[in-house]
Amino acid sequence: MQLLRLAIDFDDVIAGFNQAFIPYMNNILGTSVTYETHRSFYFPDVYGISLEQSLEHLSDFSGKKAYEISHLPATGCSSVG
Repeated sequence: MQLLRLAIDFDDVIAGFNQAFIPYMNNILGTSVTYETHRSFYFPDVYGISLEQSLEHLSDFSGKKAYEISHLPATGCSSVG
């Protein structure tokens, strides 16, 4: 019997990752990216920084803000339970 695998896209589908990440990055970089103008998940293009810098910021953010992200439902999602 073959096991089925299920993948769930959490970022901005179930959890509002960018709703928290955009203000975080704007604060660090002095940028003015908004959720409405954010059109790419390739952060070097969005914020005008290197891939290495974007990965470093992403790692820092994930460590500091993981709890907040996990409790921030994306727009249109509702809590069950």
